[in-house]
Amino acid sequence: MVLINNRKVVQQARFSVGECIINSKWEVRLLGVIIDNQLSFNNHIDHARGRAVKVISVLSHNLAISSNKKQLLASVSTSVHRYAGPASVAALQTKRNKCRLNSTFRLMAVRVSSAYRTISSQAAFVIAGTIPINLLLEEDSEC
Repeated sequence: MVLINNRKVVQQARFSVGECIINSKWEVRLLGVIIDNQLSFNNHIDHARGRAVKVISVLSHNLAISSNKKQLLASVSTSVHRYAGPASVAALQTKRNKCRLNSTFRLMAVRVSSAYRTISSQAAFVIAGTIPINLLLEEDSEC
């Protein structure tokens, strides 16, 4: 159980059903989406970022693989980011979350294009043939 509110004061609740006592929590994980008590989705963005970094690390360890396999791993990373994206598109309004998602997506584009880390984000996206993640999530939410 999560109490959703927009107040800074933390509110707790406790229910008892028979002999079982249910306490409220800060966040709950439902179908892979982490929902917190203020609907900020910060923890969900961090969790998705961590999963995407694992996929990108597999990509970087296998640098000798063909470009088709690199594109496949990139699409897996994109899918990890896009899962429940329309629900958490409101979280992209904050600069923190937008920078975190773009940094991991940029890392994926640099790995796919086999470019140096000093390449600009826009150039990495063009060479890798991808669209920035914030634009993809906004498109998903509109559809």
